[in-house]
Amino acid sequence: MMDRTDLLRELAHRNFAEFANDPALVAAIVTGSVARGGCDEASDIDTILYFDGPLTAERLEAEKAKGEASGGGFYGGTPEEGFGAWRRIDGVKCDFGFEPASEVDRLIDDLYERTDLDLDKQLIVLGIRDAIVLAGEERVAGWRERTDVYPRVLGRAMIEKHLKPAPAWVYRVMAAERGERVWLSELMVEAASNLLGVLCGLNEVWHPGKLKGSRRAFDRLRVAPAEVGPRVDALFGASLVDAAEEAARLWEETLTLVERHAPDVDTAAARRRFEIALSGATSG
Repeated sequence: MMDRTDLLRELAHRNFAEFANDPALVAAIVTGSVARGGCDEASDIDTILYFDGPLTAERLEAEKAKGEASGGGFYGGTPEEGFGAWRRIDGVKCDFGFEPASEVDRLIDDLYERTDLDLDKQLIVLGIRDAIVLAGEERVAGWRERTDVYPRVLGRAMIEKHLKPAPAWVYRVMAAERGERVWLSELMVEAASNLLGVLCGLNEVWHPGKLKGSRRAFDRLRVAPAEVGPRVDALFGASLVDAAEEAARLWEETLTLVERHAPDVDTAAARRRFEIALSGATSG
């Protein structure tokens, strides 16, 4: 019996047949869990189609109509910058992105030449690098070659942007001791997001763009606190006191790793903020 990943991959190839002979198509890929493997009943199919030159308003309207007719819908976008729609096909949610190929070249330039910190752009690069290629192998290979080496300056900028630990006493006293469960959960999400940003920058690996799939991202890091993925996951099921203490430990270990492996990054302000004594803080 075909497993779920194989079934969705087969459906992705069938879906692509509709576009295969379009003369403007220069590349097509499948990203997400269908490309990585490990699909389940909730998995959808993410197909990105790249075209030579801008798309047309007629194509946008046609794809919007096809999506709505199938029980799907339209995500948004423009013919000039690209757009997305989704269809319900054989009971599976199938997302289709329609993009000018030039947009990929532009965003790679943004990352390498302008140190753009837009995480969506890193998500796109990671998706291209991990994708199943349906068409345009040479074009996709060129994009992958351009992004083989993560730009060091971008890594340092990622560290500096995300090196924002809350003071440890905020976790322990203002949140945990006061029983502020909802607020502490918010602080844990913020900590998970910033830890991931710092560690992706420190390891010079492409960020997944969001916290969805963060466990996979944490697990592929070479320089990171021990068992960082499971420990971050555990922040959201632990007691308030345990979550506060573990968040503080993760930040302490991460600050030390940055100081050891990226000595050109100034951690002084972040460490002062993290270690500030309760007596020196403004009450709230």
